[in-house]
Amino acid sequence: MKIKKGETIVFEHDEYSDYGIFGVHVALYDVDLMELKNSFLSDFVGVQPDYYRFLQWLIDNRYFADVDCRNIHLGSYGDLSITEN
Repeated sequence: MKIKKGETIVFEHDEYSDYGIFGVHVALYDVDLMELKNSFLSDFVGVQPDYYRFLQWLIDNRYFADVDCRNIHLGSYGDLSITEN
């Protein structure tokens, strides 16, 4: 999975009621996420890999950086009621 330098990414995890996001990040280089996954796995031989460690590894190794952003909710069930989370 190729990601271009400057591309904004929202990393997601889990499904249904456990679904969540890790925030907004920007790619600092052109990267191939599958190649980075393989590099990550080779760095953590003998350790149970998980997506928390993987994202932290991506940030620690400066492949991605956090982006400041705001979360604004526009409403529910079609009703417009703007709130900030």
